[in-house]
Amino acid sequence: MRHYLTRLGIAFAAFIAAAACINLLVDPYRLWNPPVGLDAAAPRPRAVQHDASLKLRGIARTRPVTLILGNSRAEIGFDPRATAWPAAMHPVYNAAVPGASLGMAEAALASGIAAGRLRTAVVGLDFLDFLVASNESVEPAAPAAPRTNDLSVLISLDTLIDSGVTVLQRHDPDAADVDASGFNPLHEYRRYAREEGYASIFRQRDATNARTYVKSPKGIFVNGGTESASWRELERLVATARAADIRLEFVIYPYHARILEMFYHAGLAPAFKQWKRELARRLPATATGSCSVWDFSGYSEFTTESVPAAGDRTSTTRWYWESGHFKSELGSVMLERMYDGSGSFGTCLTESSVGMENARLDAGHESFAKRHPDVAAGVLKLFSSASP
Repeated sequence: MRHYLTRLGIAFAAFIAAAACINLLVDPYRLWNPPVGLDAAAPRPRAVQHDASLKLRGIARTRPVTLILGNSRAEIGFDPRATAWPAAMHPVYNAAVPGASLGMAEAALASGIAAGRLRTAVVGLDFLDFLVASNESVEPAAPAAPRTNDLSVLISLDTLIDSGVTVLQRHDPDAADVDASGFNPLHEYRRYAREEGYASIFRQRDATNARTYVKSPKGIFVNGGTESASWRELERLVATARAADIRLEFVIYPYHARILEMFYHAGLAPAFKQWKRELARRLPATATGSCSVWDFSGYSEFTTESVPAAGDRTSTTRWYWESGHFKSELGSVMLERMYDGSGSFGTCLTESSVGMENARLDAGHESFAKRHPDVAAGVLKLFSSASP
């Protein structure tokens, strides 16, 4: 029996060692970046499972000059390798994390500062993150730093399974991924579009959004005051950057017109316009006159992009994966506007311009139904079905 148990122990230890070696070489979550093993350019379909830890390690590895911060809209919409980034801003790293709060963005900013070369951070601001019930606390909860126990992950059977998936999909052009620059290209949506059509993808996400907006709080401040946890987090982020002489460039996401229409139907439009006024007040232009807040959120030729008809599985969209997430092609247009001044999409939001921008938003809403009656009717129907 002792001989048997010894052999069993040796076999088990050998299996654990082999699993650890395989997991290290495949690196399915982009956590270890080994010098040998699976090509770093190969997709990691399961990397999103450790996205927050992946991003912090990516910051330390790349020592970026420019960081992209925000939630999934920024992670999917801004490609660090886009040609629109000025040469002086390279290397760029996308540290945005799905569902990230501004507190998490501050932690990533601190990591970028510690890496030693950071000069600029482009921060995506999501209006929906600022919605609060009137009785919520104004004190932000300290964001929990992602903790990854390397040994437990390295010897995990789940990791071994994910390594197998990674190897099997290494040549799949539609495999999910978070690449070495922190960018999520959302390649898996190309397969969904071929199988279901873009109309189905938009409809499913719009239905989810409608249900969410119906239940959402309708204000951005607590108890009728001028503060909330999100505003406090924004203040801390600005203070952290200012202390390290890091330039922050804030971006209001280019919500598709379908989402803007839902804001109006859900009674969120007044809070949305108030939010933009408050951003303009709290984030004024710098002493050199450079823009602090870029607003890409209105009705435009980009945000009113048409969606292929139901059942059409061959036509594609150019600017949006679905209403909530813009493609990196639109992200490049935004960057060109910010850094080259080219095009007319997006404006610098200031206290003197925010009133006009909000008036344009209202005018865009009023004219949208006239120009796109079928879309407006479809959104209204979808929204009505989501009402309690």
